[in-house]
Amino acid sequence: MSFSRLFGILFLATAFLTGTSFAAKNNSGKVRYTVGDASLQKKGKGDWAPVRMGNKVAQNDNIRTLLEAQVIISLPDGSSLTINENTFVAMSELMSEDGINRTTVDIKNGKVNFDVQKQANKDSQFKFKTGTATAAIRGTEGVVGTTSNGKFVAALSQGRLEVETVSGQKVSIDGGQAIIPVKGDSLIVLNLNSAASPNFFNKIDSLLTDTNTINIDTLINKIHQIDSLIYQRSLTLKDSLNCTFTQLPDTTTSAKHEVKVKCPEGVSIELNGDRKVSNGQEVTLEPQWAASLPGEKKFTIDCYYQETFFYCGDLFTYYKLPEAKLDSVPSADSTKSPLTITTSSPIQVCHPASATIEGTFDTTDSKATLFVTLGNYTSGNLVQNSANGHFSHTINISDKIGNWNESRATVIFNSNSKTYAEEVQINVDKTCRDVNLKSPIVTIENYSDSTSCRLDVNVTNLSGDRAIYVTSIDGIDRKNILLEDDAHFNIRLQKGRHQYKFTATDQANHTTVVNKLLGCYPTQRAFIKVKGEPKETLRVPPPPGNIKKSLYRNLHFTVKGLPSNDFVFIKEITITQSNKSGKTTYHESDLQSTSIDQSIEVFYGTTTTVYITVTLKDGQVLKAKKIYEVR
Repeated sequence: MSFSRLFGILFLATAFLTGTSFAAKNNSGKVRYTVGDASLQKKGKGDWAPVRMGNKVAQNDNIRTLLEAQVIISLPDGSSLTINENTFVAMSELMSEDGINRTTVDIKNGKVNFDVQKQANKDSQFKFKTGTATAAIRGTEGVVGTTSNGKFVAALSQGRLEVETVSGQKVSIDGGQAIIPVKGDSLIVLNLNSAASPNFFNKIDSLLTDTNTINIDTLINKIHQIDSLIYQRSLTLKDSLNCTFTQLPDTTTSAKHEVKVKCPEGVSIELNGDRKVSNGQEVTLEPQWAASLPGEKKFTIDCYYQETFFYCGDLFTYYKLPEAKLDSVPSADSTKSPLTITTSSPIQVCHPASATIEGTFDTTDSKATLFVTLGNYTSGNLVQNSANGHFSHTINISDKIGNWNESRATVIFNSNSKTYAEEVQINVDKTCRDVNLKSPIVTIENYSDSTSCRLDVNVTNLSGDRAIYVTSIDGIDRKNILLEDDAHFNIRLQKGRHQYKFTATDQANHTTVVNKLLGCYPTQRAFIKVKGEPKETLRVPPPPGNIKKSLYRNLHFTVKGLPSNDFVFIKEITITQSNKSGKTTYHESDLQSTSIDQSIEVFYGTTTTVYITVTLKDGQVLKAKKIYEVR
């Protein structure tokens, strides 16, 4: 059992929409990475030339990639576009004026991954067009494009994307959702963990091009299976490779920074279009943006190992213009609040695993202080690093940090001997693996093979989390409990030896499994049953001459009264003879059943007594004997 999210299905009609142009100043992007056969056509006409590192990409330029080619473009505001293989895009619009950015990417065919900065101005827009639909975004990360038969696809790892149809109907998808084409011109929306990662749609393209014949339920099941495999593989890589990186400052006046990333050798690291391969040492990457574009900046570190993508982490900062002066902002009057929070409440915390709080404050008091608190955390004085009376502060949130149970942050502004406080609600998604980092811990205590037949099971490391706990015996679930916190169980074992599995799965599907082969051996009313009479008399003439005067008899006995006649209750069996030194011993590992056949050597003219001793695991010692007389 898991806390996996259920998928929702929404049927839409696809459409062709046209973009709108605005009079503004042309802008340009820059090629930060290129590999394979990729070409650039300036202004949408003339000759095609190979794409080179550092090439400028402007409005109306076309870019095309062939098999196994890729181009990464960084845009002035710090956004980046990854043009994947077998893709043709036209930069229909790439303009900026007075802080308003307008970007439209026309995807003729293929797919484009994007990491788009939050649009600082409400009039800014970032759109993707295909031959059948238009998608509008405002600060998000994901992929948009077409299948090999020209149908629209899109997915997000975070943010929001809005698709508008020809009839005017609108639909939005959020992080962790994808738009998938099905039979005819219909689309469905699925909750998927990996759809926004590179090459996901390539892996399922053959399924999506067969939607006229494949059953919808079958299609969805197959897509979820592929998604699960890719997602688990990426999580395993992330945990095992354990890449680390330095953070950006909360606030900066520099439009370019160095970030140190350390990964094992062979890991490819991408940040803001800058991609490098690790040699096991620190790698320096440089996120950058136009010095004239202030505002919140977010950068995702994407990592690849042996062509498998995994998410490494996010970076955040707030960029203020270095020349900004506090006196450039008019003084607050009696009608203006000294402290205003501009961040929408509640803040949804998942991917990224942080809460960014923004607002404005009165700058007339040079001795004013501004702090953001969350639980036991208090920021530094934000006034000193905030330009034009605007502040932005990001707080990382997770179970590992210990603040994921907090439900509100408080902004405290002290100015002119008065204190102003505003609260922002925090909604932490505990099913999100970026927030829910710690796996449950399952421990077994107070057990040894004995007659007690009990042991203690502890499930810990849940602190504010929830988990499903399951006890399985020989592959069959026996106990299934929803845990709201750390828990302790006293388990009664079944008689005999069985394979036990103790499993705890938390809200983010972190699963811990403990497998144990355990025995339970309570006191039994057992005894030894010897075949034949207690005394066996043999009248056999001795052989002539000097031949050894002995013969062999088969001793057969069974230990009776054990549960299910299971030999695992037996610790040891010993057999000794009155006229021979030494003994024969059977340990548990030597046994295959509760019955023993032993060859006994007896001698002419003598009486031989065979002693049988059976030691059980409950501590009992069973005894029996057999007498052979040869005349």
